[in-house]
Amino acid sequence: DMHIMSNGEDWALRVLAQHYRSAGETPTAFDVGANVGFWTYRLLAHAPEARVHCFEPVAATYQELCANIKGCAQVTAHPFGLSDRAGDLEFHANRKPGQASRYRARTGRDQRIRVRLERGADVLERHGLERLHILKVDAEGMELEVLRGLADLLERGAIDVVQFEWLELGAQAPSLKDILRLLSGAYTIGRLYPRFVHFPDWDAPPPRTARLEHACAGNYIAVARRLPELAARLREGAP
Repeated sequence: DMHIMSNGEDWALRVLAQHYRSAGETPTAFDVGANVGFWTYRLLAHAPEARVHCFEPVAATYQELCANIKGCAQVTAHPFGLSDRAGDLEFHANRKPGQASRYRARTGRDQRIRVRLERGADVLERHGLERLHILKVDAEGMELEVLRGLADLLERGAIDVVQFEWLELGAQAPSLKDILRLLSGAYTIGRLYPRFVHFPDWDAPPPRTARLEHACAGNYIAVARRLPELAARLREGAP
């Protein structure tokens, strides 16, 4: 998705790569809803040493993802999605790779498919991971379920940064408030813009001009409260 180059995601990846390089750390990332791998590709452009686990449950999209990451030894592709429990779930899928959602059909030509899901904490344990540096979630409305599957780590702030997309998908899908409630204990949460992150006071009544901050589709970034210097770099718009 070329929007990553202009909506702030690529800029944020560059800031995160600089942060970990300065700290002498090799980041480990989960790309949940990896699609064909463009977010992972941009992460590796900024941090070639990063280790990435990509999760893509739609079979046709997964095959394209595997072709795109061929030769990247530090990237592992998984043919399933993440949730708060393991099992199969019915999705609406468009024939175009990557267009699949639990909560809505995109067109009248959508197909119903069953996808495999696993609990994120189980995947971490299987791979011997006790910490994640970056968690990116673009799960077409299942962001809350993905985060709940990693709740133990999130409560401890053991995931440094969470980038998630929130879309208004109707009454059946989780609300932005549900996600904020889950993350607010250990994280500072902001809205991602092209070259900065705005971290509002989510508990304050929003003035009319800022109301969209409280319920607007787009990308959000949550930074563990133990990393105030990283939140400051994102807030100030690092060059």
